[in-house]
Amino acid sequence: MVNSRMDPKIRTLRTVGLFSGCSKKELQSVARLCTPLSLEEGFVLTTEGTPGRECFVITDGKARVT
Repeated sequence: MVNSRMDPKIRTLRTVGLFSGCSKKELQSVARLCTPLSLEEGFVLTTEGTPGRECFVITDGKARVT
């Protein structure tokens, strides 16, 4: 089992309003699905009209939707 005191993904998820009502167990489940990314400015995450299989949660920095 994931220890929330040791798992930086859970610590980060706790700071996101979307997950503020989640229990420790729910956060652990979400954390297992997360892949942290650090991207350079201008990187394209997705393009309109293409099928998506993921969701992006930006915890630091900014994104532009065009």
